[in-house]
Amino acid sequence: MATISGLDNLRFDSDKSSIDVFLPSAKGRFFQVSDKRFNAVKCWDSRSLNVCHVGVDTVKQLYKGMVKPDLFKFVSDAYDLESKFINVGGYVWKLGSGRWGGYRFSLNNPDLGVLVLFGSFYTKEKYEGDHLKIELSPHFILNKNLSDLQGCIDEIADIFIHMRQYTGVAVHLCVDVQGWQPPEHLDCQLVTRASKVRKFSGQSEMTFERHAIATVYGQGETFTFGSVSALQFSVYNKSKLIAKNQNVQEYWHTVYAARCIVEGLDFDSNVPFDSDDLYQPVFTKDVDVWRIEARFHHSVIDQFALGLGQDLLSFKSLGKHLTGLWRYALNNFRLDVSPTYIDPVWQFLRDDIVFNHDDNALIYKRVYKKTDFDLPPSDRVLKIVFGLLCSCYRRLQYDFATAYSYLRESGIYHALGDMYMRVNDWDWDYDSNCAENDIRCHLMLKLCPIEPLLFESKNV
Repeated sequence: MATISGLDNLRFDSDKSSIDVFLPSAKGRFFQVSDKRFNAVKCWDSRSLNVCHVGVDTVKQLYKGMVKPDLFKFVSDAYDLESKFINVGGYVWKLGSGRWGGYRFSLNNPDLGVLVLFGSFYTKEKYEGDHLKIELSPHFILNKNLSDLQGCIDEIADIFIHMRQYTGVAVHLCVDVQGWQPPEHLDCQLVTRASKVRKFSGQSEMTFERHAIATVYGQGETFTFGSVSALQFSVYNKSKLIAKNQNVQEYWHTVYAARCIVEGLDFDSNVPFDSDDLYQPVFTKDVDVWRIEARFHHSVIDQFALGLGQDLLSFKSLGKHLTGLWRYALNNFRLDVSPTYIDPVWQFLRDDIVFNHDDNALIYKRVYKKTDFDLPPSDRVLKIVFGLLCSCYRRLQYDFATAYSYLRESGIYHALGDMYMRVNDWDWDYDSNCAENDIRCHLMLKLCPIEPLLFESKNV
């Protein structure tokens, strides 16, 4: 018989009429734990965990639209001239290549906390396409409600493109805590279906594939599970990370302190431990803060949208689902205290954390999008297939007539013609021969790229 795992621990609260009486409670602060580490206490008190921060660490909003020609030319010229900084939309941006993200340019303003990826590599600037991606850092996101934040992103988007449409959104959700640290072998203990596990211990980096033997050296500082192109989960020492930059460290200490002040306490408050109405943990600078972070790729959000039957293309539309997504992540990356029960800290983080909105009881599941074989192939796919066919014809040393004959019979010839007509805004009634001539010319260039250059040079 299979062993049942991942069961919740029972929760209790003390009876207000007697501190020695404990009553079952769905949101009780005491967790009954069946593990040898807690035998002396028989329970875990959730007040020993200080939740310093709950929030969205990163938002990546994707847009489709038409680039503004004058602005694109200005940015392109500045990039060609190797200008380091440009002024666009009243903001000063550090200009660089966006090739790493599939875009032509990157514009970064660290003071504002915004990174813009502009101009798709896969679509010419004169055509509508996925030309814009805006990434937001924590200090831009903090203290803004959903409507204000989405409005700010859209205003920045309007600087770069016309006719903007939302095409997707990615989010990173995080919780920072004191009073807990992950077990040294978290990479072996966490229950997950992720095929890749990465662990950083000091200066060493190790990557473990599923079913591989994990070798661990020293105390783990960073654990990462899953891929960046899916649902990725990470647990790491936030204090060590921010200690590298004094300004960043001061910023986060201010954020942690402000959360405690909002909840009713200052740093110097002397609150009795037994006072349930007044007791709140206080952030302590000399105690390490650990971050638990769930990173949802936009393709994963699309799968949730299919499962919910809702449009989740913008951050604003996703806002009311953040708590549900967080619980989904902690259920899929689960820390168990025994073969049967979940770790009480994990249970608390999963059930009691709310991301600044009304909690809801929706069931979150991903629905994987099925390929629609009735739709025509995209222009990008056609270009790749055409290039591969030409490469094969050249390696087989086909002459032009043979290669052209095979291309016409390949099954993509008419789709190629449609693509040439569409890209050049031609009319089939008048310009079908132009599309055929272009295909022939490009095929010849692929088969013998030197001859046309030599021919043109002779005519000069």
